[in-house]
Amino acid sequence: EQTVARVQAAQENVSRGVDLAGTAGQMLQQIVANATKVSQMVAQIATAVEEQTAATEEISRNVEGIASGTRESANAVGETARSAEELSALASRLNDTVARFNGKGR
Repeated sequence: EQTVARVQAAQENVSRGVDLAGTAGQMLQQIVANATKVSQMVAQIATAVEEQTAATEEISRNVEGIASGTRESANAVGETARSAEELSALASRLNDTVARFNGKGR
C-alpha cells in the first residue's frame, strides 16, 4: 500500500512537473516573440533615425546654400552701392562741366 501511494505521489509530481515545464516552455515562447517584436521596433527606430539624419543633413546643406546666396547678394549690394556712388560723382562732374561750357558760351 505504501508503495502504491508513493508511486501515485511520484506520478502526480511528474505530472505537475510536466505541466510546469509546459508552462515554462510557453512563457519562453512568449519571451522570444516579445524579444523579436522589440528587435523589430529597434530596427524601425534605427531606420527612422537614419532617415532623419539624412533629412537633417539635406536641410543643413540647403541652409548653407541660402547663407552663401545671402553673402553673395550682400556683396552684390555693396558693389552696386559703390557703383551708384561713382555714377553720382561722375554725374556731378558732368553737370559741372556742362555748366562751365554753358557759361563760357555766353
